[in-house]
Amino acid sequence: MIATVLSNPILQRAARAGLRALVSLLLAFLPLPAALAHAQTVPPSLNFQGRLATPDGTPVADAASQSLTFRLYSASSGRTPLWSQSSLVPVHNGVFAARLDFSTGFTAGQTLASAFNGSAIYLETQVGSDAPLTPRQPLASNAYAFLANSALSVPDGSVTLSKLAGGVLNFNHISGQIVGSQIAAGTITNANLSGSLQSTLNLLSLNPVPFPVGSAATNDSPFFVAVSGGMAYVVGFSDTLQIFDVSSSANPVLTGSATTGSQPVAVAVSGSTAYVVNSSGNTLQIFDVSNPNSPVLKGSVATGNGPAAVAVSGSIAYVASVNANVLQTFNVSDALQVSGNLLVTGGGSFGGIVTANGVTLTSDARYKANVQALDNPLDDILNLRGVTYDFDRAKWPAKNFPNGRQIGFLAQEVE
Repeated sequence: MIATVLSNPILQRAARAGLRALVSLLLAFLPLPAALAHAQTVPPSLNFQGRLATPDGTPVADAASQSLTFRLYSASSGRTPLWSQSSLVPVHNGVFAARLDFSTGFTAGQTLASAFNGSAIYLETQVGSDAPLTPRQPLASNAYAFLANSALSVPDGSVTLSKLAGGVLNFNHISGQIVGSQIAAGTITNANLSGSLQSTLNLLSLNPVPFPVGSAATNDSPFFVAVSGGMAYVVGFSDTLQIFDVSSSANPVLTGSATTGSQPVAVAVSGSTAYVVNSSGNTLQIFDVSNPNSPVLKGSVATGNGPAAVAVSGSIAYVASVNANVLQTFNVSDALQVSGNLLVTGGGSFGGIVTANGVTLTSDARYKANVQALDNPLDDILNLRGVTYDFDRAKWPAKNFPNGRQIGFLAQEVE
């Protein structure tokens, strides 16, 4: 252990006996930076030795228990002490030895790390109830503490894998967060990793690399794919819409297909309906895909020249045509819209409300001939039987009858 000898000038000692004392101080202490860096393994204490003497150099009388108080300050005079300790130590031939314990004794708000932070620090000694000895003694470094000081600032790149023992570094030893900007490109590779950690980092890689999971054959020249639910919808220049079950991404399975217009280039899916635009056919086609094994064409409409993209939101389909430089919007709700005259021959049924403008009623006299008055029509009306009823929807599903209780007459009783 290297010792540093510190000598005070003649000090005034205001002892009750009126003696003057000369204190020659000898400090021998443990390397502090190591104690700060590894407080759990290095004792947080210093060995302190000194010699008490009268002004003429005569050692003070031996004592079995001499009261000494030690204090640390951040300045050579004034200030509030950072730490203090009172000890009873034996004195022989003027020499005493004390251990300064830094595990306790710090002023509120101070710690070992904040007191020994690299700034100048001074030790003050007081004998019994006398005035503290002056001047305070500055603490100096142990020679090898200069090496320990390098731990406060580790140069970039100085800690490499070759300097870490196996199993020493794991996630339990890391606090806070490690972000991508703190990791140099290429410094973590699969060669540095093993086992479950390698598998985990493959999934959570900072620069993810796609890798194949599964595949399925399609028709020639697939051009576009859309995914909805557990299904993938593929169109291509083979003029088909193909539907694949992709609930297992490792094993896509073709479930059904339907013929499209010429050169379908895009498909959008909303609910149980698929919307396909055909670039050469200049059409938007609507398919019912509620049964993915057997998609059914519901209808189509002409688009601008060269439709290239389609998207659907709510009841509106949006089609962009590359040759016509136009965006078109289409109402794709299930409502029946007729522009012009609608002629229905035979029977017809509507579920819900039918709204029409410019209706021509067949009760108009212009459409009738051989008109004759009925005898006692009021009696016939009074004889009508009003009823409530339910439509037989199970027997007549194609009629699309409304659900719920109805009020009306039976046609056979009116004839």
